[in-house]
Amino acid sequence: RARHAVYENARVLEAADALEEGRLERFGELLNESHLSLQFDYESTGMELDCLAELAWQREECLGARVTGAGFGGSAVALVRRDGVEDFCCYVGERYRRYIGYDCSFFRSESGDGARRV
Repeated sequence: RARHAVYENARVLEAADALEEGRLERFGELLNESHLSLQFDYESTGMELDCLAELAWQREECLGARVTGAGFGGSAVALVRRDGVEDFCCYVGERYRRYIGYDCSFFRSESGDGARRV
């Protein structure tokens, strides 16, 4: 589990640089790496979250996906190209229901400028 913490810190720093430089593909790769680390090093994902991430990774319009929150259940986040959101949700939703046995929910959002001092 310590390995996850060490490498996750490095991933966060690289992710910030990737976003600042507009390298969304690299940012997506870092999301994927983070999920795999949470799955295998920290062991905090679970069947449902792993299924969501793995289905997301199969889609061309998805740049990356990972568990979000405290882990051990909860939510996943996926970075999806705007023009592919509908296809992505249909594909992941249908297959998730088939593999897991119940529906998942999707919440769409867009990025903002982030926190700053007013």
